Amino acid sequence: MSEAIFALLGALVGALGAVSGNLLSSTRDDRRTRREALRSAATDFAAAISAIRHLSYLAQPGPADPELERRFQDAHAAARTQYERLRLLTSSESAQEAARYALRHAYNTWKVALGTSRRMDEYATEGPWEQSDRHMIRLLVLIRQEMGVPNANSVFPEPER
Repeated sequence: MSEAIFALLGALVGALGAVSGNLLSSTRDDRRTRREALRSAATDFAAAISAIRHLSYLAQPGPADPELERRFQDAHAAARTQYERLRLLTSSESAQEAARYALRHAYNTWKVALGTSRRMDEYATEGPWEQSDRHMIRLLVLIRQEMGVPNANSVFPEPER
């Protein structure tokens, strides 16, 4: 009788061990998948912001260039899409805020390049280029921290334009 009880307890302990092992493995896989999705969203967002900034360098005041305007609209739409992905994936509200302001100020680099209006009250000490850079660095630091990257605060700033 006691052998049966020990055998039953052994089977129960073995089953619980297997279940807990599967749960731990599943949790690790979920974290890894989430980290990869966050890395992908942040990379795609940074690329879209970079595209907006590049197009801003190409833009000139004066008559509109329809092809450049279309490319800008595509880049801006891509950046908005990636911003929404970041909002969905990051657990940091500060990272979401940094992404939003990086996008806002990147958009304003386009406006400034075209010589059109922008919200001057926002740029008492910094222009949209500097604001966009500052918010992108903040975003990258926060995302790197969330992903557990060593030296997460060590992000090289964009050189002056």
